[in-house]
Amino acid sequence: MTSNVENLNQLFQAMNQFVSTRTSYRCLEAVHKDMEKISPLFNARQLSVQIFSQFPLLSEGLKNFLNLHKGLQQFYNSKISDLSVNTAGSYKPQPPTLILQANSVVKQSEERYKLSSTQSFLIGRDLQHENDARTIHIPLPIYKKVSGRHAEIQPVSSISSSIQSWQICDLNSTNGTYVNGQKIKGCHVLQPGDRIALAYPTASEKAPEFTFEGQNISSTSDNPDSNQIDADFVSLVIHPTQALSQSEKQLIDQASKAEISGLVIIADISGTKPEDVHKIRENLSSIQEWGEKNYPQLADNLDIVELPLYPFYPNTPSKPLEPAIEQRFVAFAAPFIKLAKEQGVELLANRIHKKIQPQIQRIDQILSAAEIALKNDIQRSEASLKGGTLEYWQERYISSKRQVEDSREYFFREARTVFLRCREDSSADFVSGNFLQKTEDFVNQLEPVVNKLNRQVCIQLQPQNRHDLHTTMMHFFQIELTQWGDQQWENMRCLIEGQGLEGLMRRAYQQLNFLPEFEIVNTFSSPAAKLDFSSHFNASFSDIKADISYGESSGNTFGGMAKIAMLSAQAAISISASVSARQPVSPYAVMQGASAASALAGLVGASVSRPQQQKMKIEQVVDSLRRTTSNHYKNIARYLLNRIAQEIVSAIESEDRRFRKARDAADEQIRRYFIELENISRGYRVRQEALHKDRVAFEQIKRLGE
Repeated sequence: MTSNVENLNQLFQAMNQFVSTRTSYRCLEAVHKDMEKISPLFNARQLSVQIFSQFPLLSEGLKNFLNLHKGLQQFYNSKISDLSVNTAGSYKPQPPTLILQANSVVKQSEERYKLSSTQSFLIGRDLQHENDARTIHIPLPIYKKVSGRHAEIQPVSSISSSIQSWQICDLNSTNGTYVNGQKIKGCHVLQPGDRIALAYPTASEKAPEFTFEGQNISSTSDNPDSNQIDADFVSLVIHPTQALSQSEKQLIDQASKAEISGLVIIADISGTKPEDVHKIRENLSSIQEWGEKNYPQLADNLDIVELPLYPFYPNTPSKPLEPAIEQRFVAFAAPFIKLAKEQGVELLANRIHKKIQPQIQRIDQILSAAEIALKNDIQRSEASLKGGTLEYWQERYISSKRQVEDSREYFFREARTVFLRCREDSSADFVSGNFLQKTEDFVNQLEPVVNKLNRQVCIQLQPQNRHDLHTTMMHFFQIELTQWGDQQWENMRCLIEGQGLEGLMRRAYQQLNFLPEFEIVNTFSSPAAKLDFSSHFNASFSDIKADISYGESSGNTFGGMAKIAMLSAQAAISISASVSARQPVSPYAVMQGASAASALAGLVGASVSRPQQQKMKIEQVVDSLRRTTSNHYKNIARYLLNRIAQEIVSAIESEDRRFRKARDAADEQIRRYFIELENISRGYRVRQEALHKDRVAFEQIKRLGE
């Protein structure tokens, strides 16, 4: 028998070592504390007697007798328990509770939700229409970051045991669920005192907070009241003539359900008179019949004994017992001593085994709960990947990222090519209908105004609106070039490659935002609807005076022709030099050329009438003036066109940089998401390995008790 105790001690030490080194299981702390209460049993190697009585004097008397009797004190230790405390009513364990904490800022009062061991609780802002009444609705608008179906509280039970735990599972909420300030992924088994915050790590006016209260591990016994009895033998000391009280009956009820070696009811007959004997016999017989009727399982373990305990009352002088009284106590002690000698070690081993076995079950249940929680976490994590592995989604992302980059390079290369071709077409002299052609057409539509005074002819080009020519031309440029720039930018924004820049950014976001259970923040914003070209028209350009004055001539001499020819040559040289240098043409050169041409026409056409000669002179001067004015403003038009084109090119480059920045921002989000998934997966593997090792180690420990 001793070997059985030694084997149990080996089992106990292994269990104690196991629970003390597994700090990751918070529930094992309670197991460790309970096991500390078992340790003294291995040192004392005695059976125990637990004494109950409504009368402290009687329980103290019995304890003193047990301690003074040499045979009993060798094999038994005794302790007194308060009957009123242990039997003051049936113990009913309170179910764990989820407490929504009060928040004065948003006028939220405290709410308490008792959890069910068979049903889950939904938590969220959009649960008004849920059929199940087990919901925790968060109606306050201030908690707008809480998702419609944010989280769920679920019971977790271990197969073939009465263990009960609860876990909170995040239902893929937008802003997450936090336990004690740490964001959870999937499910998390709750411990008493855990703080649960929704959408933010800690409680605030934006985040509601719950507190979990209660015990995760329920009693391994179906009758928690039986846990009040902790001994090999239970002794109830009663008044011999009084019927059993309710508390005494409750104690006997507990004893009938507890695994004890015996229940002894001792009727203290101290101070009774001979006439009380009959009444005592009837009362004790009634108690015997009541016990056998209601608790037949106690038939072999229930004894009712009459003892006069007064010699052992506290503060009673010690003196030899009367022979009759001593004989009663010897008869009472003899079977206990015999039982201890013959079966004491076995009873002790059984008692230790009965205390160790529930702890084995608790540890087993805690490991099972951890295995279930881990399995649920892994299943939720796998479900969030929609059937694909992490490696699959990483490879798919690399492919999508490459497609986005290829689309970007192709689009901006095509955009630059298209725009360069369009700019060249708009600035070439030989392309009809372009901007330079419009400038020339506009100048050709200027009206020549001819004035004559004292044989002096003055010719001036004027717009139809009679406004200043330079102002009118600059207004014309602003309208035409702004329209041209807007058209080019609209082409970049919406037309190139079907949908332009906007389509490129929209497709890029769609291509990158494909991961299950994860939505990247869209950093691909639409390009500006229009560009601002107004600053380019504020530059100061040299004006040209589009008018000429000359005197009418009547001579046709050879000297006159020579002079006219020289003037014509000088004018041609001056105009050519100005055009080549892209500088404004001198009005004097234009006038000089026109005068020479007019004079030459007068000399050559001597046979033409004078009015016809004057008309030809005017036409020639106007034509020369138009060409000069057109060349001047076409140079300005080229300059402005280049400035507008540079603005558009700069905008294209800016959009390219902005696109790449948005792409990099999305890449960083996804990269962090993959790191988080990898960390979670790695954490699951670590938990699996650790849990497997713990399970293997504990199974080896359990075999020590077989």
